[in-house]
Amino acid sequence: MRQLLAILLSIFAALAATPASAQFKTPEATVEGLYALYRASDSTGFNDKHTARFLEPAVARQFRSAKHIDADFFVQGQDFEIKYLTIEKPNVAGDKATIVVTFKNFNKPNRLTYTLAKSPNGWQIADVSNGKTTFRAMLRASQ
Repeated sequence: MRQLLAILLSIFAALAATPASAQFKTPEATVEGLYALYRASDSTGFNDKHTARFLEPAVARQFRSAKHIDADFFVQGQDFEIKYLTIEKPNVAGDKATIVVTFKNFNKPNRLTYTLAKSPNGWQIADVSNGKTTFRAMLRASQ
């Protein structure tokens, strides 16, 4: 009985130490995981519950404190119907990476460049550019 209890306690301790959401091991996995949030039929897209998993901590804090976000930067609109999603091969330099993503949202073509950083939390989004502005600039403006 003591042996069974010891085994159960070690399993519980291992599970308690595991993050609720798996870390992303590659930059591509981060971006693929992000757009998977938009492709499910019952999806509401990206929201507060996703910040810790996908965004660097400083960016996650900015997102959570934003007061007036008019559109979802990741889909370049308030609503979404993502088609023709292409995630290009990343350019990785040490613990930084950039990835270009193209897609159509309600038939409007979009091209975003993601900047990601690798940390103990895996690969996370540091910023995104649409060629005119950035995700972080949008968050700063919405404070």
